[in-house]
Amino acid sequence: MAITLTFKISDDDQKLLKDNGYIIGDAGIDDWLQKMVRGNIAKGYKLMRKEYDSILFDDESVSSVPSDKEKYINLVTARSDYKAAKDKFK
Repeated sequence: MAITLTFKISDDDQKLLKDNGYIIGDAGIDDWLQKMVRGNIAKGYKLMRKEYDSILFDDESVSSVPSDKEKYINLVTARSDYKAAKDKFK
């Protein structure tokens, strides 16, 4: 399920972001947020691949490991041994 995010950033916070060089111009705020979120998603996917590739390749019940991102994530998160980060460090 896709989600749409809306952010309200105060004028003062916008000034801080611009002052720190994160944002250039008013149109840059949306671009910066989108890049930040996409970057974190890409990082999360790389970390998942790093953790689960060897687990999947060693699992005899897994006949193939999908290269498609969506199928890979669904395969990993459907496993009985899958734990999200919030549950790994309890």
